[in-house]
Amino acid sequence: MIGTREIAPCCTWDETDIARLRIITIVKYVIRSFVLHASIAKPIGESGKLQLTSDMTELEFGLSAFMSDKTQQKRGTDWESVGDDYRALRAMR
Repeated sequence: MIGTREIAPCCTWDETDIARLRIITIVKYVIRSFVLHASIAKPIGESGKLQLTSDMTELEFGLSAFMSDKTQQKRGTDWESVGDDYRALRAMR
């Protein structure tokens, strides 16, 4: 089983598809955890807001490197595959 999905034995999944699913699951979990922890922070001042914005930028950069595909022709990361979790992170800015 991968995440909550079960792979049927009749399906022909290659290793890159399975690895991609695992990476997306991990990235979603990391973003969701960051957003939840950041949202329960006590009221913060301007310097705290700047630090949080900096942390979000570093997190996004690190996750994009984690998600990068060496066979990918275009630059950048496919954030659409992460979906609502990524949009929640961007909304916090």
